[in-house]
Amino acid sequence: MTAVFTVQAVLFDNDGVLSDSVATVDSCWRQWAEMYGLDGDAVVTGIHGKPARESIASLLPDVDTEAAFQVLEDLEVAAAAETRPMPGAIDLLMHMPRDRWIVVTSGTPRLAAARLHHIGIDPPAMITADDVPRGKPDPAPYRTAAAVLGFDPADCLVFEDTTPGVQSARSAGATAIAVGPHADGVEHRIADLRHVRVVVNENGLVVTVG
Repeated sequence: MTAVFTVQAVLFDNDGVLSDSVATVDSCWRQWAEMYGLDGDAVVTGIHGKPARESIASLLPDVDTEAAFQVLEDLEVAAAAETRPMPGAIDLLMHMPRDRWIVVTSGTPRLAAARLHHIGIDPPAMITADDVPRGKPDPAPYRTAAAVLGFDPADCLVFEDTTPGVQSARSAGATAIAVGPHADGVEHRIADLRHVRVVVNENGLVVTVG
């Protein structure tokens, strides 16, 4: 079903929306889990869409979270060369005014930059796990991103691939579109960004989804 939205800005999650890195994420988390004696399959079911430090603190409450996180981040940065652009992502961003979009990721600046640089995306601005007191599903990431662009979240459209990300966007007051099959709590879902078109007019951005 096609839907049309007139908004002022578009806020993009990174992994699973712009960067096709899900397989790499799972592989690195499984390697990390094995190093700490955890069940890799069980670990990867609960980590997507949330800041890694929060997941690590929950999984290993008696271990130095920062040290364990650094091990994971090193694995993921080393694997960034395996990242591919999600279908439609680069073409869509080429048609977006650079002052009207931003990347909102649960990753760190180092990791997000490594993946985006590898696939040839240079975001005009980025909100990472280091920029907010609480990560997704808290509303802080998307509230902060909208503020950086100078807009109210209610005037923004969000593309997300996880339920925590959708919850973050909606609790911030933005409209969320699910990318892929995994995010719940949305009215509209697309397979990838090939199903999105943006036209700029005097009212802002007219975004056709579907």
